[in-house]
Amino acid sequence: MMNVPPRQAARSRAGSSLIETMVLMSVSSTLLLIAVGWIHQSFRLADVLRGHERHHQSLMRLSRQFRDDAHAAQGAEANDSEVVFTIDEVEVRYHAEGNVVRRSLFSESTNAIRAEEIYQLRDRAAVSLSLEEQPQRASLVVYRRGPSESAQEDDRPHDAPVAIPQDLAIRVAVGRWNSFAIDLHANSASRETP
Repeated sequence: MMNVPPRQAARSRAGSSLIETMVLMSVSSTLLLIAVGWIHQSFRLADVLRGHERHHQSLMRLSRQFRDDAHAAQGAEANDSEVVFTIDEVEVRYHAEGNVVRRSLFSESTNAIRAEEIYQLRDRAAVSLSLEEQPQRASLVVYRRGPSESAQEDDRPHDAPVAIPQDLAIRVAVGRWNSFAIDLHANSASRETP
């Protein structure tokens, strides 16, 4: 039996072969690529979720404001892509252009813009505004355009097929608060007369 000096035995076990190093590097790089892919996907998902949240918040604000304006209005008019509510010598105009709804307050005496609010919706959203005459009801529908539809095709009739996905559909009575106040005033007046 040949005795190997301890110093030489330790030297032979201290290194690693080229194959072991290559296997370790390929496994490490694969794990690194997977981790980078997950991080990239999580950033993309976070952006999509933020976009959905902004769209949802815009829809909630638009819905609340449109209902309040319609209920408080003394009258309403409509044309192509616009609905105009008249509230105490102020015109509130809702104008739809593609995926943007613009709410403008005009003074009837000066016809100047007093305030303006813009509701920015997601890219493929489109808005339809309409007004029914008897009984007077205002409608606002936010729906999704398909990938093949262009922005110019966003003027859908309010009786569009149900298969179109809708994000928001409102049909509200114009002047509801005014009629409630008149009824309330008439009831209180009838109680006061003996």
